Amino acid sequence: MRNSMTDEELYLWVRQFQQKLLPAPSPSTYIDLNEGPPSSEQLSALEQDRPPISGELIAFEHLLQAMAEHRWLRVRFGINELLKHYLRSITGIFNVSNGIDPGDVTRRYMEMIQWVFEYGHSPSFPFSESLWTYLSACLESVGITLAGQNQWESLQVLIVETATMGRQAARSGLQTAPLQHFLRRLENTCRDKGEGGREIARLARNLRFNLEV
Repeated sequence: MRNSMTDEELYLWVRQFQQKLLPAPSPSTYIDLNEGPPSSEQLSALEQDRPPISGELIAFEHLLQAMAEHRWLRVRFGINELLKHYLRSITGIFNVSNGIDPGDVTRRYMEMIQWVFEYGHSPSFPFSESLWTYLSACLESVGITLAGQNQWESLQVLIVETATMGRQAARSGLQTAPLQHFLRRLENTCRDKGEGGREIARLARNLRFNLEV
């Protein structure tokens, strides 16, 4: 493994990552056996079956490769770009009514973040503590941004999934103080922002309590 790289190489990698996040053509339906047995109509159409390939999934593969190569700076930039792309996507959903569920979009991105977290806790990855610290900081920024835009459905998904990672991190002996700070900050920020905000404040308090015990 190389121990150094030029500024140009790192900049090129980030630009390539950003380009991979661009929308890619994707079929509207795909038979995933993980979701249950296919119908007879679906079976008859298997010859036309193609997996959905989105820009964020292509970029995610790029990020996993950087993790496998222990390219810490690339991993940091990849996580950052992926979450910024999520924020751009979710803002577009709220600005344009297109029938897309923001909670589903958030679950899709958080699933990728969960995979990054799990990979980061494998024995082959040498930066587990740094990864968790960086993830915690980025997810706090994302959560506060969602709260500022009153995006309660997305925020609920994000903090529940983040708290799940936090409990796993605690069992591994990693610090959860930054996550507790984030949840307390959300609790204080959201309690005066209508019923949706109060629900998030209550959820944040409960999730923080579960981390502490």
